[in-house]
Amino acid sequence: MKVLLTGANGFIAQNLGIRLKESPGQDLATLVPDVDAVVHLAGVNRPPSPEEFALANTGLTETLAKALLATGKPIPVILSSSTQAALDSLRL
Repeated sequence: MKVLLTGANGFIAQNLGIRLKESPGQDLATLVPDVDAVVHLAGVNRPPSPEEFALANTGLTETLAKALLATGKPIPVILSSSTQAALDSLRL
């Protein structure tokens, strides 16, 4: 099974990546068509600017969703939630 793991530099994803033997440095659009599942852990809790928050969180998720839709395949996505979501974590 091939699993695409986003947020590979975060604590959880980094350890999961070691376990899954992820191969870094590839583009979402080229990876997504060949995977069997996606573990989407990428995100920023305390970015230096609102623009970085939007790019790292919303932008990446939108890019991933578009790549998944483009495959025409039902690829399961595992998302993580955060206790930070309910907090004012976009402090600059």
